[in-house]
Amino acid sequence: MKNDLEFLMKNNLEFPMKINTDAIFLSDAHENTNKTHFLEFLEALDDGRISMPSQLFLLGDMFDVLVGVGEFASFFARQIKLINKLALKTEIIYFEGNHDFYLKDIFKNVKIVPTQAQPLNLEFLGKSVQIAHGDIFLPPLTQRALALLRKPFLLGILDFFDKLCARKLSKSILRSQMHKKLDFKIDNFKEKIEQRMANFSADIIIEGHWHQGVSFEVKNKFYINLPSFACERSFFMLEYRDYKIQILKRSLNV
Repeated sequence: MKNDLEFLMKNNLEFPMKINTDAIFLSDAHENTNKTHFLEFLEALDDGRISMPSQLFLLGDMFDVLVGVGEFASFFARQIKLINKLALKTEIIYFEGNHDFYLKDIFKNVKIVPTQAQPLNLEFLGKSVQIAHGDIFLPPLTQRALALLRKPFLLGILDFFDKLCARKLSKSILRSQMHKKLDFKIDNFKEKIEQRMANFSADIIIEGHWHQGVSFEVKNKFYINLPSFACERSFFMLEYRDYKIQILKRSLNV
């Protein structure tokens, strides 16, 4: 795994060093034609029903499938337009997930954090923080397979064949994701996270991907796993209370 600062600097990507106290976090919206809560959230930010934060952290898999080539972007034109509009008003940091990647050409004003740059190192009220979508530190074979899927040349080939079959491939992929179970519990999740802690060095670790919606202390670190926004329609803020960092839940009521 490359050092995140080195990777981002080489690719001329700017990113924040600190998390602001009003920053909002959400993850795994898995937007599709049958799941439009993320669109509702973006519209609520745009029209003021939700107060605009100075930072918005999107921890990946915000769409069931969004790839920065081909027709996938057209399926989510409204969401993409709103994200780019909101990025002119607030700092949006988008962590690529395993369902949405190669996004730099779609989101012009958004700070994209590709998988190679995760976890991203930041600071919150004097505490070190590392943020990632969550699909990192996986077995080598799995990591290589995921990296191959993100190669531009392969994506271009798939897009070519998708065009030949009148976009039946991309539409079929989206349909296959519509009824995927997103609300599930992983047995012994804390014990499994404990095994991953050696890969992190920060005081606070924030991930999505696993859909568990839990937080706990493990090996002198505070671990936060955000739930799937598609299931709970909730977003989160960090706060300092009783001499500890805690996570504050807010529900989408629109």
